[in-house]
Amino acid sequence: MTGFFHPKRLAVTAVLTLVLLEIVLQVGALVVWLTHSDGSDVAATDNIVLCAGDSFTYGMGAQTADGNYPAQLQARLREEFGPSWSVVNVGYPSLNSREILERTVRGLQEHKARFVCVLAGNNDVWSRPKPLTLPPPGSEIPETEGSDPGGFRFELRLLRFARWLSGRFAEGRAEDPTDLVADSSLAGTQWSGQGFWLAFGAEGELQFSGPSNADKLDGHWTQDGDTIELTGLGITCRHVDDILMLNAPGLPKAIRLTPHEAETPAPTQAAPKAAPPKPTVNSNKLVWDAIRKREFDAAEAIILPELAAELAETKPDPNAIARWRSALVRVYSGLGQREKAEAQCADLEALFESNPSGSLAGKVLSSLATTGNADRCLELGKSYIERFPDSQQVWSTYAWQLFQHSDDWDGAVAAAKRALDLLPKDRSKSLGSQYRTLVQMYLRRDPEQASRYAVMAFRADRDRMRFRQSTRWFNSTLEYEDFESLTTELLDEELREIAMAECAIGFGRAPKESVSTTFRAHMNQVVAHSKAAGAEVILVSYPTGRALTDPELEALAAEGTPTLMLPEVFRAQQHATPDTELFAPDGHCNDAGYALMANQVFELIKQQLEK
Repeated sequence: MTGFFHPKRLAVTAVLTLVLLEIVLQVGALVVWLTHSDGSDVAATDNIVLCAGDSFTYGMGAQTADGNYPAQLQARLREEFGPSWSVVNVGYPSLNSREILERTVRGLQEHKARFVCVLAGNNDVWSRPKPLTLPPPGSEIPETEGSDPGGFRFELRLLRFARWLSGRFAEGRAEDPTDLVADSSLAGTQWSGQGFWLAFGAEGELQFSGPSNADKLDGHWTQDGDTIELTGLGITCRHVDDILMLNAPGLPKAIRLTPHEAETPAPTQAAPKAAPPKPTVNSNKLVWDAIRKREFDAAEAIILPELAAELAETKPDPNAIARWRSALVRVYSGLGQREKAEAQCADLEALFESNPSGSLAGKVLSSLATTGNADRCLELGKSYIERFPDSQQVWSTYAWQLFQHSDDWDGAVAAAKRALDLLPKDRSKSLGSQYRTLVQMYLRRDPEQASRYAVMAFRADRDRMRFRQSTRWFNSTLEYEDFESLTTELLDEELREIAMAECAIGFGRAPKESVSTTFRAHMNQVVAHSKAAGAEVILVSYPTGRALTDPELEALAAEGTPTLMLPEVFRAQQHATPDTELFAPDGHCNDAGYALMANQVFELIKQQLEK
């Protein structure tokens, strides 16, 4: 083969084309970086607020582009003081206190800031950053291992472009979804699963409900190939055979939806009536995740249709019904709806009488305990123990109620130990929880035995935060050396090292390389560099509260550093207006939550200006 199509010529042409394309992409990336507005174009005469932090500063969970708290803070400052105020957001997800310290100091070198707002520490728990000591204020900040240089980053753009391009072809999305039309194959259908429900209208209208929404939302839908865009909701679906795979914000993986049978088949039809969808492990997990986050309305929105579906079965599963009813007890107790919670308890008792088992007995007792009906719980507990002597849940719940609401300490401890003996040895989390029950029972009567159980709990489930909390209970009655000898006796070398690091924090004897001490050292440097640059620093806590950061921030506040503690503010807001939603499904703030943060920071800035 000769001419242009010679293999060598083709190979050289292909290589040159790729090199040229890489150069074009590098130049384009540089142009984007130079023209990107992250606050670097703020006029020198502006009053600048520098916001540094992790995902809570970046704005994860925000529903709109300007929903993060720095953007809303800028709007609030300009509304009150005029257009000369600007907010620079150098926050980015997953940064720890070491990286945030570096970003803050680099930001101070780039901008003449009047205020610096820093929110950090949550990612220190898992990343455990090495301590960083920067040169004195005014010196050039060197790049260190794992540091974020903050400038233009050279990397192979062609590889990233290829991944992006393949993703675009795989997704099959159109550039303008408003030009698409609804596919008649979906029009008029309904889909449900794992707490989500969708109804597609014939003219492109849409009804949607999900675990994080107590009410239905209205929107529109468009389709291109097998990809469906739910416009206005930020949600996409993929339609494959008789399955819809729904990708919703804040969820780690796609949700599987199946056709929802809205009508009962006519009697003449040969096919049997389609059974309502059965409760799934995933929907159960969504419920308890919501309950743990105190998102009770969201949990109820999942439970009620699942419970109704189970009750509609020809042979309902009593264990599934009990699972949803006991979850509703938690939900209604959390919402302060005592009568509804007690009604679910009564239904659980009736369910148990018709289907007696140790599992149902345990759910009855735990639900009665949740509503505070200790007398009834103890009364039934005695009879349930006689009927189901091998039910671990019955023994466990009865033991705690006996400890809390009677003088029979010996009986409570004996019941707790019986519950522990009944647990399978591979149930690490349950074992740890049961050991910690014994810790609290022995705490005042025999601290040495309580401390032994605390170490055994850590050996079972390796829960560092709970172990640290346990050690704090002992620092007025036991010596640090007591725990040191216990860990030597009960733990292997690897676990012992971790346990003693947490124990040192609990006893206030944390080594310098501990997470709390490292966080505190990094925040001290933030304060020092900010003051040296002529900026007032404000340290901000997480809205949900964090065991690592809050005590250190409170200590810094006592030393005179302006510190904004947000958990009480958020709790007060939700207590005053129970229906207020301040958090996104992934645990970050939504626009309303970030607005509350922005207003609190604004008020503190205003107070500083008035001094």
